[in-house]
Amino acid sequence: MKQKRKLILTVLIAALVVGLLVWRLWPRSLESLTGLDFDQAISLAAHTRTTVFESGTPIFVSHHIDDEETHPGTEHFDPMLDLFRNVKARPSLSNLLRPWLISGFSWTGPVDFLYGFVSCGDTATNFEMTDRGELTVGRHLYFITDEEQFTALWEYVTTHGAENRS
Repeated sequence: MKQKRKLILTVLIAALVVGLLVWRLWPRSLESLTGLDFDQAISLAAHTRTTVFESGTPIFVSHHIDDEETHPGTEHFDPMLDLFRNVKARPSLSNLLRPWLISGFSWTGPVDFLYGFVSCGDTATNFEMTDRGELTVGRHLYFITDEEQFTALWEYVTTHGAENRS
């Protein structure tokens, strides 16, 4: 009887470990992370922010494509939606501790940020990506599976978006 309990406990622990690994390593689409159906999207927006130094002074440079410009049938809607759909990410193990232990995210050093917004009827969500391969949706942290996903979206917004310096 004791051997049977040990075997059952060992199998349960192994199943838990395998389940945790599958959960952690299985990439998810941005669409599934946001819980929205991107086929129902009615507006999109994206905004980049980076810091450059001019004469030793930090300057924030941003580019933006606003939601007024990105409705179905407009120039930027389909390309941006395709770029949003291409984003895949894996969850961070720190998500298992949220919201109990971790209240926010922090970075050190210069970081390039890309903020995105998707509206699907009465429901909308936003997300944040960094050049360090991180993606946040709400209070959850994910790791982008391919750096090219961030780079392609960044390049599209900086090429087609309006620039602002402050």
